[in-house]
Amino acid sequence: MAAAPVPGVIILGRVLVGLRVGMASMTAPLYISEASPARIRGAMVRTNGLLITGGQFVSYLINLAFTQAPGTWRWMLGIAGVPLWFSLC
Repeated sequence: MAAAPVPGVIILGRVLVGLRVGMASMTAPLYISEASPARIRGAMVRTNGLLITGGQFVSYLINLAFTQAPGTWRWMLGIAGVPLWFSLC
C-alpha cells in the first residue's frame, strides 16, 4: 500500500488488511480460550486483549512521529510492513 500508484490500490489494500486483521482478532482469542487450561484461560485471553490494545497505542505513537515527514501516509503504511519483514527473515 505504501508504494500504491493510485488511490484505488490503497483502498483495496486497506479492505483486505482490515478483513484479515478482523479475522485474526476473532480467531486468536477463540483459539487461546479453547487451548488454554481452565485455571488460566481468563488471564490468557485478557493478556491477548491487553497486548492488542498496547500495540494500537504504540502504532498511534509511531504514526504521530511521522506527521511532519514528507510523504506522511507512505511512511505510516510502509513502517507497518517492518515486523512482517523481520518475521520472514
